[in-house]
Amino acid sequence: MKSGLPAWLWQTLALLEIAASLALIAGDALHPANPTNFGFQADAAGKVGAVTRGSAAAHAGIVRGDRISLVDNTLADRLSYNADAVAVGTRLTLGIEHLGRSRTTVLIARPSAAGIPTAESIAVLAAFEVIRFVFILVASIIVLRRPERADARALATFFIAFAAAVLQTSPWYPTPITALLFVLRTVVLTFALAQAARFAALFPSRSERGLRRLIEHTITWIAAVGMVAAGGTNLASLVNVRAPGDAVNAVASVISLAAIIIILIALAVGFVLARGKRRPRIVRVCVGSRSRSRSGSAVSFRSPSFSY
Repeated sequence: MKSGLPAWLWQTLALLEIAASLALIAGDALHPANPTNFGFQADAAGKVGAVTRGSAAAHAGIVRGDRISLVDNTLADRLSYNADAVAVGTRLTLGIEHLGRSRTTVLIARPSAAGIPTAESIAVLAAFEVIRFVFILVASIIVLRRPERADARALATFFIAFAAAVLQTSPWYPTPITALLFVLRTVVLTFALAQAARFAALFPSRSERGLRRLIEHTITWIAAVGMVAAGGTNLASLVNVRAPGDAVNAVASVISLAAIIIILIALAVGFVLARGKRRPRIVRVCVGSRSRSRSGSAVSFRSPSFSY
């Protein structure tokens, strides 16, 4: 099961991706985490929907129903406005409209109880970091030992992309890197999901027709459209200081759930074929009917060896 790029070229690119992912993992793991936020939630129009008690927004007198906007429209301010977490002491200048009156205030991110690490939160974060590291380790083994196989490439790329994209919300990077991560995070997650779908369509063997064959031939184009949409949405929210609306988030969630279901079905079908079991109707729909030999007997499917 060969793939397009020469093995040495794909291997080199994959190792570079692994190095970048390890750098992000190390940055998250080594920096003392004590993130906070400004304590307000606003919709796409800047209308405040909630204010956290004791937060910077509360101390600045912002209340529910106020309309806020950025005064200094710098990249750093746009990132701080959109970020889920910022470093303590981060400053943000906002224009506030309250009951027809306008004023300007400077928010200074304050330490929050939610940002103080507890034993439980440290354990959860440590578990996530271990999982990410294990993903990278497994991907490295695949890259070094099976660079010529298309299914192995898809699996390794999924591990690398997923490890790089998960939990990349730390405010510890320089502004340009933070902006790049903000725009690319969902793009990389979309790419990881596409690689998982490609692996499901290829492993343990290709199908000649049906859903798995359709996935194999269309996933590149579907992923490209999804990545452009995800990146464009993030870039627009960064440039226009507007978070994606609830409708956009709902559509993205539905599409992601549907993709995961399709991936699981494709994987299940692949294993059913590999084990030579009688195929139920859903399998026939996904992979089509088996080809027949001249004697009329079904052609058996063999599972190629796949080891790390």
